Amino acid sequence: MAISDNDTKVWQTGLVKRFRKEIIIYKPAFEAEILVEGAITNIGVHIVLTNKRSIPLLRDLLTSIEKQAGARVVVKEILGGAPAFDSNFHPGQEFKPDDYDQISSLEQMYSQHPLEYQTIFQLEVIEQTAKAQIDETKLSKRDLRVAVEKTLLSVHSADTSSGLAQIEEFPDIGDGCLLIALWSGGRVVVVWDGRKHIDINLSSQNGEKEYFDRFEMKFLGHLPSMKTILRDEQPRGYGRVINFPKDITATSELLWT
Repeated sequence: MAISDNDTKVWQTGLVKRFRKEIIIYKPAFEAEILVEGAITNIGVHIVLTNKRSIPLLRDLLTSIEKQAGARVVVKEILGGAPAFDSNFHPGQEFKPDDYDQISSLEQMYSQHPLEYQTIFQLEVIEQTAKAQIDETKLSKRDLRVAVEKTLLSVHSADTSSGLAQIEEFPDIGDGCLLIALWSGGRVVVVWDGRKHIDINLSSQNGEKEYFDRFEMKFLGHLPSMKTILRDEQPRGYGRVINFPKDITATSELLWT
């Protein structure tokens, strides 16, 4: 168990995590990250257990803390150990693709009509330790709008519809704002929570990965205090679309038909 009430004891958390990853690797290894929220301060608790009843034990522990300390307890993360390898395992029955009805899957495959490509980015402020650097990471609605405008001009030529796209701003949504830009062949929606998080929803008929890479690189270049923490790519269209156009092949080339 590691208890941390400030950033100077982060190494203790790292040490506990290493126990699950490098020492107590296999099930029933169990790791939980807990935040105890008090009236004055918050305390982080990391626990590693090797008990098959880890969840009931953790629940009893949290109930006891809340009753005795009068604090609110939040479970931020729960991780289990790796499954132990069984060299003597033999499946009771093996199944081949021919054992399954593939008709509905094949119908779904060819009902798809992908029309465009969509990428969702989630950005957050890079954590800084020095107070002088913290002030430099503060965002503003103007900074965000300028970043969107310059990014669109960077990834498109100024005489294209996207380069000339008007950005609609909705500034009175919570503490942050919403920016939307539409053009022939694409659109971008940018949401800022007013603090440290930005969501970008970029859609385009241009399916080249380099296009989305360039948008991400240019946007981060205008907001150097941000970093990408998640990037999710998917096709958009109709007919229960889940595949990109390049992934829809002839029936004769499908191994499972």
